Amino acid sequence: MNIKEIAIEDITPYWRNPRNNDKTVPALVKSIQKYGFNVPLILDNKNIIISGHTRFRAIKELPEFHNNPDYSLLALFGNKNDDGVH
Repeated sequence: MNIKEIAIEDITPYWRNPRNNDKTVPALVKSIQKYGFNVPLILDNKNIIISGHTRFRAIKELPEFHNNPDYSLLALFGNKNDDGVH
């Protein structure tokens, strides 16, 4: 596993994410604004989110993202199983 900076435009949410955390996004936006983005997303080798869907959605709500098309963040890259299961 390694950590690197990646453009937010290059990240794809996992289409079968079972969680619906819509209600937590506004609170998470406020937390990120106050404390910063301190926990990297976990992505597979195709830049698909393994962990961090709600953080990803919150980042996209930040004014910094809307004013900067080159916005990037840190991500931890893990491995995806050969059968496609995260």
